[in-house]
Amino acid sequence: MQYVVSSRYGERDKANISIVGIIITYILFKFLFSFDSDWGILFGIIIVLIIAGLCIAHYVDSLWRSFPALAKSMDSFLDFLSPKDPDEAFTLLKTYAVSGILVLTFSLFGPWFVFEADWRHSFDSYYYDDQHGKLQSSRYGLFEVNYISYEYSDWGDYTTESERVDYSESGHQNRQEVASKALNLIISTMGLWIISTLVFLYFISNRLSNTNPRIEKLTKIKRIQEGIVLFSEKLERLKHRGIDITSLGQAVEEIEKSRNSLKFKASVSRPISVFAYAISGVCIISMGIAVFACLQFGETWAEAMDREDDDGGICGRSSTSTSSTTQCMLVDSFTGYSSDTDRSSSGTYHFNIYWGGGWGRQIILWLGTLTVCGILRNSLALLKLSKTSIQEIATLEKTVNGFSMPKL
Repeated sequence: MQYVVSSRYGERDKANISIVGIIITYILFKFLFSFDSDWGILFGIIIVLIIAGLCIAHYVDSLWRSFPALAKSMDSFLDFLSPKDPDEAFTLLKTYAVSGILVLTFSLFGPWFVFEADWRHSFDSYYYDDQHGKLQSSRYGLFEVNYISYEYSDWGDYTTESERVDYSESGHQNRQEVASKALNLIISTMGLWIISTLVFLYFISNRLSNTNPRIEKLTKIKRIQEGIVLFSEKLERLKHRGIDITSLGQAVEEIEKSRNSLKFKASVSRPISVFAYAISGVCIISMGIAVFACLQFGETWAEAMDREDDDGGICGRSSTSTSSTTQCMLVDSFTGYSSDTDRSSSGTYHFNIYWGGGWGRQIILWLGTLTVCGILRNSLALLKLSKTSIQEIATLEKTVNGFSMPKL
């Protein structure tokens, strides 16, 4: 296992910290910095600065001691990401398994393809500043398409309206076919992920729950055996000194009766490795199916839009209010960009049109992949940490069952 060694806090697991750090960074930049308002961007910058300050303070003792509550919280979080025993590694494994379920669930309801446009009005007179805003956007999910329109009452002041339309009602039959294929694959992935993780986590939990009680029981028997040996040696010393030990007869009889209880049935170790490898393999396969759904969606979506009119479907709404160019005529690849201009009596309108994958698809490619990396990492950590416990049980069983009751 790879660790970062800190003089103050001990070993840190670089892999887990890196995975979680990338996940947090992705969420911050994807959702905070993608807000439509300047306040959203400002809020995102403040959050990033706070996190950067915490990271800097973590490595500067004088700053860290000034904020004991934050220091304790940060240390606890890093300790959580750096498992020291099988139970801690198992907790992280469960956390990543639940994260995978959440990623797949959110992907069902997020947009998989977005088509957006904005405008900028440049006045011919330099007395006026340029105006800019957004045009209607289309956000295609796996169930429906969401049309978002912007109504401007004055420059800079607008309201948004959202209209959700099922594919069956919108006439997007080709796009509905592509979305349905992806939907079926994601649902299959969710079923495989949920069932397999529940089963394998149950078996791992069962193995771990029997480990500590077994060690405790073996340790207790070992201590009793050591006490009997010590008691026997004391009896021998008393006899050699000629001291009467008949008063200890009842205690000796009780010890003789407990002879059988001081043996421990050797266990056939049922290793965790089978289930740790199994959950890793199934999660890789499951998320691989989801990634395949994303790639297939990206490969076939543009072609489906291009053939929409020819196959009797309805292409979609115009990309700009001044152009008859439809979405299907513009989208020649899954990601792209186009621009257009239009003259008015006061100046020139510039239209920028861009399209590509939505966050519903992207979180599988990014967060889903990182989740699988977390599961692999902590499966290996669980195997390594549990090996010590298994070896301890084997050593204790050998010692306990090799015990020979002394003659009392």
